[in-house]
Amino acid sequence: MSNARVAQEVQLVGMDISAMETLAAMHDELPFRGKQLFHWVYKQQVDSINAMNTLPSSFRDLLADEYVLHPLTLIKKTGSDLEPTQKFLLQLPYGEKIESVIMEEGKRVTLCVSTQVGCAVDCKFCATAKMGFIKNLTAGEIVDQYLLVLNSINKRITNVVFMGMGEPFLNYQQVINAADLLN
Repeated sequence: MSNARVAQEVQLVGMDISAMETLAAMHDELPFRGKQLFHWVYKQQVDSINAMNTLPSSFRDLLADEYVLHPLTLIKKTGSDLEPTQKFLLQLPYGEKIESVIMEEGKRVTLCVSTQVGCAVDCKFCATAKMGFIKNLTAGEIVDQYLLVLNSINKRITNVVFMGMGEPFLNYQQVINAADLLN
């Protein structure tokens, strides 16, 4: 699927349970189908709409035609599961790139997610400042970092920190929405 197509479609990752119930009702499905959809996206963390086998095939087909499950694409993974740090280069629907980082220490596996493409704060110690500010990420783009990285490693993520690219407080509402979905 091309990133241009993803950019034009509604993305499922980022919707809360209420939005998914509304989506189901819009397509003449009962509200509990929205709850099932939420379960598949955030609890089962599937990577394909077709894997959602408790949903009717007609609803799955409609979702696959009109919606996108994951807005991000994993471009590159640096480091192995044996190393304490791994970096993930991810591409957004319009081609911008962000990074997420896994850091392991003892029993803790911490995922550092980005909240913006670039940053306007211009901290002298930060390489992201050289990019300038490009855009805020949506809650879905923030959450999708977690989902894509989780499916790329053989470990349970124990902590998520909003310390990647960007200043989280300058994208406050989307960060709070993402934290709610991750919780």
